Amino acid sequence: MTAPVAPPAAVAAAHATARLDTPDSLSAFVAAHDNFLLDCDGVLWAGSGALPGESASTGAVETLDALRAAGKRVLFITNNSSKSRRQYAAKFAAFGVSVDPNDIVTSGSAMANYLKMEGITYAYVIGEDGLIEELELAGVTCIRDAKGAGPLMSESEFMALELDPKVQAVCVGWDRSFGFRQMSIASAYLQQGVGFIGANPDNADRVGPLLFPGTGPLLAAIQSASGAVPVIIGKPNPILIKGILAQFGMDQARTAMVGDRLDTDMAFANAGGISSVLVMTGVSTDADLAALSAERAHMAPAFVMAALASLRPALTALPN
Repeated sequence: MTAPVAPPAAVAAAHATARLDTPDSLSAFVAAHDNFLLDCDGVLWAGSGALPGESASTGAVETLDALRAAGKRVLFITNNSSKSRRQYAAKFAAFGVSVDPNDIVTSGSAMANYLKMEGITYAYVIGEDGLIEELELAGVTCIRDAKGAGPLMSESEFMALELDPKVQAVCVGWDRSFGFRQMSIASAYLQQGVGFIGANPDNADRVGPLLFPGTGPLLAAIQSASGAVPVIIGKPNPILIKGILAQFGMDQARTAMVGDRLDTDMAFANAGGISSVLVMTGVSTDADLAALSAERAHMAPAFVMAALASLRPALTALPN
């Protein structure tokens, strides 16, 4: 018998989501955490610009400066695979923030580490140049086409595809050029039994009032066409957070993940046993939070605050 779905109020009560909206609550939160894992889009910026209602200086720059001045360890964890860590560092620089590329974890760099661990050195890749850069840095040979594939991929061309026998996996990240041709090639390889690896499950990102398609729809199309199920590397995979905590020597109990998505950021933090903090400057809304069902309770944040910049007064008030 199916268990009844708990109403949103019951879910919220069970998880005791706390609002960080007073000086005392923000000060207590800042004092309890030494390490901050920050999502990027929707937390630090919106696409290529500042968050709505913020300038680059009052948003990203001053808050990050305040975190660092307070002695907090800051890492940047993004599910975006289209840019490499080097490219992300350049984007930070454009906002006036100096960031070491080694303090950035993208789903592309995480995929590269996974391939290295699995001994995969040759892959058919659907993704943009940033993903290719990360995979090649890890020693992976990336191919992006197949012999015999015509521009539209007819049935006869599909049957005549010359698949490279060295391919060990199909790797998929966000790719604005994705289409039927790539889906067909990926499906053909997957039907030969190679691995299927996805950068992230994100369905969409908020761009103004609309949702802009992410990597999730690409993976869903390929899965539907091939019957293969992808291994997801980025958030919310808890393996990623365990690796980060170990690599950087972070105390799990004093680490917080700040993100704008319930399905990836909050699920990621909760699965990894660290504090989950939802900001209301990106994808997930108050309506999404109120609509959480018992089946999605693993996405419920421990804390909610208006924006990352909400932390700044509490950080600047800390004794030197």
